[in-house]
Amino acid sequence: MRKAPGEIKCSGGRRARKPASQGRDLEPKRAEPISLSMKKFALLARLAQFRNELVLLWRAFFDPRTPLWLKAAMIGVVAYVVSPFDLVPEFIPFLGVVDDLVLIPLAVEWIARRLPGYEQTRPDGPRRGPTIDGTYRRR
Repeated sequence: MRKAPGEIKCSGGRRARKPASQGRDLEPKRAEPISLSMKKFALLARLAQFRNELVLLWRAFFDPRTPLWLKAAMIGVVAYVVSPFDLVPEFIPFLGVVDDLVLIPLAVEWIARRLPGYEQTRPDGPRRGPTIDGTYRRR
């Protein structure tokens, strides 16, 4: 006896049809493309974070608790911005400007993360802390 397409053999010699979803579960799901509005939102969120980090660096520069090497790094970033010498010269189309748009925010974020007390200034609060056991029950 021939097996019809989509049938499987069950115990006792009976035949049954495969569920329609069988076989399709193993295929990777395609990610939905990010919409233009989501890209704009992510860019605005990053710009707001950059602004907040600049304000934080300005205040930290005058704070006596900030290490001297971080203050030197802050001065180095400002010197790189105003300096006529760049890693990629400005006369190279597109790349001359893009290196500044990438390097400056990365340097500002790198310095801000190393400031003492940076974790407490984050909107989501400090990430380190006591771990709460989820199996604990009150009596």
